[in-house]
Amino acid sequence: MAAELKARFTKMIDTFNAGDFKTVVSMYTTDCKAVQSGKPVEVGRDAMLKGCEEIKASGMKMTNYEILHVDVSPDGEMAYMVVRMEIKMADGSTPGHHNTLIWKKVDGVFEICLDSMC
Repeated sequence: MAAELKARFTKMIDTFNAGDFKTVVSMYTTDCKAVQSGKPVEVGRDAMLKGCEEIKASGMKMTNYEILHVDVSPDGEMAYMVVRMEIKMADGSTPGHHNTLIWKKVDGVFEICLDSMC
């Protein structure tokens, strides 16, 4: 299952960088939450879509990432993933971030229900 999650995450990043945000957002649960330091919690796919569009408008791009850890619950219904990401800003700087993603199965497919970036 870890390989399945890694493949879904890779597809999400590739799709994000291609600008296909509707497909990206479809990989999140309908009641997903995005948590980022200093910002209010964002809830739902519409909020995720708005966030993707804001990132694009800012000129930011996901460049490199490394999946540091994946663990799946014993029943195979939930998992978490820790990712180190490099993001290229419009000014050329490349700050690093860590994301923790909580995945849960919805109709047999893993979707992200919590995306936390620090």
